[in-house]
Amino acid sequence: MSDKSPRRKAVAKAAPAPEQPTESGTITIPVHMDASIEELTRKMEQSVPEWRQLAQPDRQQLVDLIIATRKVPEPVQVKLVRREDGSLMIEHVGVSKVLAALKLQATFVAPSMDPVTARMTELRNYMTSVGITDDGRINAALSYIESMEPKTQAEALLLLQSYITHDAAIRAMAQLGNADWMPNVQIYGNLGVKLMRTFQGQMDTLTKMRSGGEQVVRHIYIDNRNGGQTVVADKVTTTSGGGQNARNLEQAHAIGNGPAMLGQDAGGQGMPIASGAREEAVPNAWRR
Repeated sequence: MSDKSPRRKAVAKAAPAPEQPTESGTITIPVHMDASIEELTRKMEQSVPEWRQLAQPDRQQLVDLIIATRKVPEPVQVKLVRREDGSLMIEHVGVSKVLAALKLQATFVAPSMDPVTARMTELRNYMTSVGITDDGRINAALSYIESMEPKTQAEALLLLQSYITHDAAIRAMAQLGNADWMPNVQIYGNLGVKLMRTFQGQMDTLTKMRSGGEQVVRHIYIDNRNGGQTVVADKVTTTSGGGQNARNLEQAHAIGNGPAMLGQDAGGQGMPIASGAREEAVPNAWRR
């Protein structure tokens, strides 16, 4: 008997297409610190997906930014670890815990880890109180403090407070868009404005701490046309920590009782034009 059943045709199955690599938010450019510009350019051509689409000025700018970035030391970083009881604990990041601890001590200008633990606990308590449980926000605060290069623990404390104040101000202002009741708009608006003013005051305090104090000099003139009343000029000169202005303060200034020299007198008459008919001696500045 002949087999009349239809024969199945062999169908060649195509090989599965290779999976495309999933894009991540991180681009790694392995470049040695001592690499030349030519080597750096070749590495970026291999690592940066959009390199061929960039114009030459953009390529040059990218190379310059990579060179500037690799000269900056690694910032201080920590990570949050949740304990079994649900609480969060801050741990060091990096191969060497000693190096990570010393970075934190340098950030807060601390002679030991006790002030570091106190500052990190304060920062963690604030972050968790507003619902922040990711490492990025805490590391952003540390990056801000580190970039300001505090010289004393007092400056480090003030910088930590200013970061928290800024974060609270932004949170208050963000609530304005969600508020649909006018009293809430006023509450959040007033709170945001007060916090931003507080932040400005903290920055002013930091400036005064670093300048070593200020000297304010008021220039006082006496005008007899006002019945001998003292007129205080609006101009105020502020000097900080010496300099040319501070040396000028040591010089004597004569204060006369005569009328003030103006470009035009009160009666509307122009100033008299000096003539060469007779030369007079210049009076002493201290003579009445």
